[in-house]
Amino acid sequence: MTRCVQIDNCMLIEGDCLEIMPDLENPVDAVVTSPPYNLKNRAWIGNSDTRIGRQMGKKYADWYQDDMPEAEYQKWQIHAITEMLKICKGSVFYNHRPRYAWGHNAYKYKTKSRVYHPWDWVSQFPIWCEIIWDKKSGGKPNGRVFQVDERIYQIQRPIVHNYCGYSSVWSISSKPEKENSHVCPFPIEIPERCIEISTHENSIVLDPFMGSGTTGLACLKTHRKFIGIEKDAAYFDLACERIKKAASQLELHLL
Repeated sequence: MTRCVQIDNCMLIEGDCLEIMPDLENPVDAVVTSPPYNLKNRAWIGNSDTRIGRQMGKKYADWYQDDMPEAEYQKWQIHAITEMLKICKGSVFYNHRPRYAWGHNAYKYKTKSRVYHPWDWVSQFPIWCEIIWDKKSGGKPNGRVFQVDERIYQIQRPIVHNYCGYSSVWSISSKPEKENSHVCPFPIEIPERCIEISTHENSIVLDPFMGSGTTGLACLKTHRKFIGIEKDAAYFDLACERIKKAASQLELHLL
C-alpha cells in the first residue's frame, strides 16, 4: 500500500514515480532530481579484482534498481523525463554523471570500453542550460584522474528567470552530511540554487527520485511546496525523518 506523509508544506509519497506521476492532480512548477546512476554493475566503476573495485562494489551493493542493462536503463530514464515534462510547467533540473566501462572488466561484463554520458539520452529533450557541477573531490579508480564533475541539465524553459549571478559552473563540495546515510547524496546547495533561479515562493517543486529528501529540505528553506516520490522504503523513512526534523527546527526558529 502506498504511503503518503504530509510534513509542513512537503508531501512525501512512497512508490514508483512512473506510476505516481501520471496520477498527480496538479501540475508542478519545477522538478529537481538526481536518479540512480546505474552503478551497481561493476563494469561502470572499475575492476572488481582490485582493492578500489571491491570497495566500490561493496558501497553500491544495496542500492536499489541500480544494476540494469544500459539500454534498458536509458529507456527507463527517457520514460521518467518524459513523465516529468508532462506535469511540469517550468524547468526540469536533472543531475547525472558520465560513467566509464573499461579494460578486462568491461570484457567480463560483455560491454565495450567506453564512456556512457547522460547526453546520450537527454539530448532529445529541449535543453535550456547545461550546468557543470564541480564537486571539488572525487574517486580515482585504476589510476585515472579524479572525476570531480557531474552534469545538471536544465530541461525546458523556467517559469521565472532569477539567475542570481550564478555561472554555468557550480563549485560545491559533495562532502555528505554526517546524519545522511544515503549512498550518494547531493548537497542542499544544489537544489537550493535550482529552485531559486527558476521558481517563486510557494511554487510547487517535485523530486520523483527523492532519496534522502534533500530537495525537500531546500524547499522548506526557500519557502516552496514540495512533492517527493521515493520507491525504496528505507530511503523514504530517512527522508521523512530528515524533513520532519528540519520542519520542527524551522518552527522553533519562527517562535
